[in-house]
Amino acid sequence: MCDKDWFNSLIDRHGTLWEQDQVYIFAVFLKSGEHLGMLNIATLARADMQCGELGYVFHNQYWGNGYAFEATSALLKSAYEKLCFHHIEAQITPGNTWSEQLSKRLGLSYETTRKNFAFEKGKWIDKMIYSVNLHNDILE
Repeated sequence: MCDKDWFNSLIDRHGTLWEQDQVYIFAVFLKSGEHLGMLNIATLARADMQCGELGYVFHNQYWGNGYAFEATSALLKSAYEKLCFHHIEAQITPGNTWSEQLSKRLGLSYETTRKNFAFEKGKWIDKMIYSVNLHNDILE
């Protein structure tokens, strides 16, 4: 069951990744306590780049209600203000129109398609890259 206790155990398992600045995981709940999904920012590069990858998973019964947009908008602001990321990218499987629409609505722009980029379900697949510079495009 995906509730607060389940998510807290997930956080415990990923605590080391958080402490090592590798992945930041955030839960999305309704005020009633019902779990809607999760967001994450994975560190791709630090030093002079401050680049991260955006990820999100929402239970399909909540799709189309604006929850992903609301939660991800807040996460992007925090990614800049609290986690000091400058550049964020989303890696989207071609044909995932929901993620493409969400990315565009959030202010991310199509950058490129990386061929045979990710190994999923036993094969190499392409990923479309959408990105945003947080300081320039989100906060101004």
